[in-house]
Amino acid sequence: MQSYVIASEEPFGLGLNEKLMPQYLKDAGYRTHIVGKWHLGFYKKEYTPTFRGFDSHIGYLGPYIDYYNHSLKRIGLPWEFSSGYDMRKNLDFYRETFGTYATDLFTQESINIIKNHNPETPLFLYIPHIAPHAANSYDPLQAPQEIVEKFSYIKNEQRRKYAAMVSILDDSVGKVVNALKESQMLENSVILFFCDNGATIEIEHNNGGSNNPFKGQKQSPWEGGVRSAGAIWSPLLQSRERTSNQLFHISDWLPTFAALAGISVEEPIDGKNIWPALSYNLNSPRVDALLHLDDKEGYQSYVNGDFKYVNGTTYNGVYDHWMDYIEKSEKHPSFHKYGESIMNSTVGQALSSYSSSNLSRLTIEKNRLDSVITCNNVPADKNFECRPLESPCLFNIIKDPCERKNIASLRPVTLRMMQDEVNALRLKAQESRNKPGDERSNPAYYNNTWTWWFDELGIGDYEENVVTFNSCDKTVVSAVLLIISANIGIFL
Repeated sequence: MQSYVIASEEPFGLGLNEKLMPQYLKDAGYRTHIVGKWHLGFYKKEYTPTFRGFDSHIGYLGPYIDYYNHSLKRIGLPWEFSSGYDMRKNLDFYRETFGTYATDLFTQESINIIKNHNPETPLFLYIPHIAPHAANSYDPLQAPQEIVEKFSYIKNEQRRKYAAMVSILDDSVGKVVNALKESQMLENSVILFFCDNGATIEIEHNNGGSNNPFKGQKQSPWEGGVRSAGAIWSPLLQSRERTSNQLFHISDWLPTFAALAGISVEEPIDGKNIWPALSYNLNSPRVDALLHLDDKEGYQSYVNGDFKYVNGTTYNGVYDHWMDYIEKSEKHPSFHKYGESIMNSTVGQALSSYSSSNLSRLTIEKNRLDSVITCNNVPADKNFECRPLESPCLFNIIKDPCERKNIASLRPVTLRMMQDEVNALRLKAQESRNKPGDERSNPAYYNNTWTWWFDELGIGDYEENVVTFNSCDKTVVSAVLLIISANIGIFL
């Protein structure tokens, strides 16, 4: 998926030859559940969650949905698609949830799983929330009005709604953690909260989020698109209550959780076991990370040690700048009580008995300050401007996380070494597997629902099908495709 995500109308999915985290854990005796977003392909039933290692799935199969009516409306296609319902309970449509706010639905379903789980059996619970991703283009930001009104001090309406969506997500985390406490399942658990990319600020799916002070946004090679925040909690962590600046990659979670669960992972994989680094605050075993290698769009970004290499960019450079600001006067009225608010929150109360005696309001506020990146408000250096469509750029990402000074001319040897490494990685890379959409996936053909249309049409696994669309005179080849993807109680 180095070129683009799997669109709902595309006839492919995450390769069936890939063994996924829930499959490893299920083999080790875990109960495995997913609540929320799948988005790894569903043109055939065998690509969906309950065929890929999960005991159950409550959620949607595509990229996003309306938070209330749970439908997906695809736009920008060469043919007119109807809106399609996309909420399932395992293989069946979950129609009785219609009208329930999606974040609340996923929260309650997660709590139900926890309450009904036998604590003697290990549990893997994966909760990929929709929030705060934008919904359909006709109403992208959705939250109950009474929650939106709590953020009346925010001037921008879009950011006000976004804040409400994040607030409900925050409440969800608290309720799930509290359910784990009530079920006495925290003692031997790992809880990981993380995001998959930066906020979308301009063009498609913009949601009022902020990547300040970083450059760029989602779907760009800049730090605003690729540097994501996360938090991990476990009584098994030896070094706690700290801010980490260690380099980790999302592919590292599989070998890390597998090691915690005593599972051997089939080689080769790209991830590394980062648990010792996390638990003991040691140097990360990861020293580099390939962030992008998209020869279809023509751009690459790569981090190695202190340096980041960028060559080419997306959308002809429309995201190659610092794209948003934070209104300094728009702080929450209780901002000065941040530490106290955290300690008194649902999560804070649930986890308080596991905290050290050193945890205090001051410790919490120090960690918050330690996590802030300011870049000292240094303007971009015009003498060292980055023009990635003209020539590769190089940044010291430790000293210059906001990517304001291109040092390619000052470090030509480093630049060449990183170019060579990217070229070496290119030789190992899989080709992009994205395919043109298939008009036969149109929800209008399936009672206005998104479903596994290859199965509905009786198309076999390896059969190529050429389809001519009368409506737009397009020919599309549909085929089976493969992509390469990169607990103790583990909750994601």
